[in-house]
Amino acid sequence: MVEERRAQKKLAEYKEEAASWKSKAQFAVTKGDDALAKAALVRYKSSQDLVVQCEKDRERQSQGVETLKQALTAMEAKIEDAKRQKKTLITRKHIAETKMKLSTTVDSVKETDAFAEFDRIANKIEDMELKSGVMLELSGGDAVKAEVKLLEGASEVDIELAKLKAEMGVDKGGGQ
Repeated sequence: MVEERRAQKKLAEYKEEAASWKSKAQFAVTKGDDALAKAALVRYKSSQDLVVQCEKDRERQSQGVETLKQALTAMEAKIEDAKRQKKTLITRKHIAETKMKLSTTVDSVKETDAFAEFDRIANKIEDMELKSGVMLELSGGDAVKAEVKLLEGASEVDIELAKLKAEMGVDKGGGQ
């Protein structure tokens, strides 16, 4: 745009110069000096050629400026679109992070539930062990037979474990 304004200024100067030479040629004609009038007309013609050339340059410059303005407008639209896309991506990121946090929380709740179930089973087994110990004390009978009798409802592995502990003299609490 600056170059376009410079071209406009230069065009005005060339037009002024051409008008000046035409005026000098007219003055020379009124004075009857044809040679001076011809010389002024040559300069006038040269100045007119510069005016025509400058007008062409200014027109090209003006078209270039218009093209640049359109490109700038398109670029600004692309920048605004990129900003909108950035906001959309940031929002999607926050949603994904929230979903991940929610998933982690749900998983930890599930794990907590699993641990609670594990603790419940461990407590049940401990209760069974305590009851069996009390029954053995009360029955006064053979320890292995009494334990086997109490564990009849348990799995074969639990029965074998009870027998092994009884043979080794290990108490139900895990100590010796």
